[in-house]
Amino acid sequence: MIRSLIPASVPLAFTAGLLAACATPLPPPAAPMEPALIAAPEVMTELPEPPLAAGTIPAEEIIADTPEEARAEPESLLPEPASLKPDPPAAPVTPREAARILAEANSGARQRAAPGIFEQATLLYAWEPGAIYELQTSPDFVSTLLLEPGEVLIDIAAADTARWSVSNTLSGDRAILIVKPSAARLKTNIVLVTDRRAYLIEAVSAAGEIYTAQAAWTYPAAPAPPPEPEPAPEPEPPPRPLHEDYVLKAPRRGLPAWMPEKVWDDGRRTWVQFPEGIAASDMPPIFMRTGEGLELVNYRIDGRRYEIDRIFAVAELRLGYRRPVVVTIERRAPKPAGEGAR
Repeated sequence: MIRSLIPASVPLAFTAGLLAACATPLPPPAAPMEPALIAAPEVMTELPEPPLAAGTIPAEEIIADTPEEARAEPESLLPEPASLKPDPPAAPVTPREAARILAEANSGARQRAAPGIFEQATLLYAWEPGAIYELQTSPDFVSTLLLEPGEVLIDIAAADTARWSVSNTLSGDRAILIVKPSAARLKTNIVLVTDRRAYLIEAVSAAGEIYTAQAAWTYPAAPAPPPEPEPAPEPEPPPRPLHEDYVLKAPRRGLPAWMPEKVWDDGRRTWVQFPEGIAASDMPPIFMRTGEGLELVNYRIDGRRYEIDRIFAVAELRLGYRRPVVVTIERRAPKPAGEGAR
């Protein structure tokens, strides 16, 4: 079998050597050698810190030198609270829903005739901004609207001018509107614009004799005008200098109980002060001596003082009729300025 595979051109010696090599048994494999055990070096529990390179700054110094803005804590990654979130967009309102809302608003603003709001045949509405006032009319009658006295009508707008007649006139200083429908079962709105307010009228017509003869309004009280500022009080004049140089002469028989304690004036008025505890009934009248004799002086009693609205040179306090007790009061003229300093 082997021989058949060797070509004839190969030399015989080579062939024999090849056969001998195939017949030689292979040596057994050598036993594996176990590696020698080498003691591992002791593991260091703490590694030494590597030396700092030139120009390196410790981390503590870096943190200390870092500005506070750079060391601010990072913004929280928690979800934003619901109160800070924008409101979700409202759901769109359908045309049918919008019509329903508008109808409810008009119904709530509409005012009709009711018991207790009539004055004779005049329907009295309370005027409010945005209110709708219903006016019942009939094609066989005219209805009127009476405005506030002095109110000036600026414009009239009616929706159905073909089947409704709306005109205006004056009664004294009040504007009157005349409204009449051309047929029954009609409905329109009328807007009145004046120099004070706007009226929203909703006119309805019905056949028959039931209609609004006249409608008018009551109005909220006008705001009170702001109070006028009070005038600044006039400054009080400086006090006048007092003159106290008076001489009191008592009768020889002794001092009376009402002998004045003090007399002074301010250049326009004179005061006479009596002792404490004196009764008004015991205070004598005062007379001023003139060239024609004694003249009774008008005075006011303020406690235990007389207040006289004039200056006198000589006056007398006289009490009694036949033998009166008289106390004379003499006023000394003021000394010229500078004389008292000598």
